[in-house]
Amino acid sequence: MNLIRELNNPCTQEYVELKEYVHGSGIPWFYQPTTGSVHDDEGKKGDIPLWGHHVMVRPNLLGKPYSTITSDSFESCCTVLGQIFAHNEIQVSVIYRINFNLTYNNRNKLTPWHQDLEFPHSNMLIYMNEFSNGFTYVRDCGVEEKHTPKEDGIIIFGGEFDHRHSAPKRYERRIVMVVNFLELIRADLVE
Repeated sequence: MNLIRELNNPCTQEYVELKEYVHGSGIPWFYQPTTGSVHDDEGKKGDIPLWGHHVMVRPNLLGKPYSTITSDSFESCCTVLGQIFAHNEIQVSVIYRINFNLTYNNRNKLTPWHQDLEFPHSNMLIYMNEFSNGFTYVRDCGVEEKHTPKEDGIIIFGGEFDHRHSAPKRYERRIVMVVNFLELIRADLVE
């Protein structure tokens, strides 16, 4: 049973430009003491802090039952995502959330197990830089998969699966574009 699926990155000019923006000095990063996936004090102590750039905030995060665009990079992100989805023949019904996460080595080496949203979705991670460690783990019913990231690599996995990641090596940054979306189910595939 494969929980994690690797996608091909067409590395278009638009992708290269977005990546340059993410690595540049013009992108605002905001500190978050936790991944936002844990809500008790004990869980927060074991979490990895991060710097985030919200492009489109998940529903209910700002007290609204819908996603909210919060970054000028929204259009360029959507262009790149459209290219990636088309290249991998994935039809998307809706995108719920787009976020850039930057984590670094910390006293805590793993985030807690979590799910990003509380309703049906898929997760996409795009690794925006080179780093060591920073593995992604996905689990379902006692089965656990570990993915070794590579720069410009892309993975997707079901939103119903718990996931977590480890910290990168000391003095390295782990920059990931996180996308929560719902795939379009084709009528000819449903019986």
